[in-house]
Amino acid sequence: MSTRARRCFRAHALSGELAEHRWGTTPREFSPCAMVVDSNSLQLMSDPELHYRYLAEVTPEDPRGLAVSFDLGAGEPSERSGR
Repeated sequence: MSTRARRCFRAHALSGELAEHRWGTTPREFSPCAMVVDSNSLQLMSDPELHYRYLAEVTPEDPRGLAVSFDLGAGEPSERSGR
């Protein structure tokens, strides 16, 4: 097993029916969150599970998704390594 931490995004701000997934992770290299950080802009998606297949397992199913980056004051979107 590699000693290098797997890079991922951790959900800090989920509410309502998706609140049970708070603190869950998505892969850094392939996720809606990565698209937001890489483009430095919010992303409004329709049926994101069609492109990010692992999202099809998330319930409740939501045909829309809004992903927003939180700036911690450094002028760049934040990104952390998960384990």
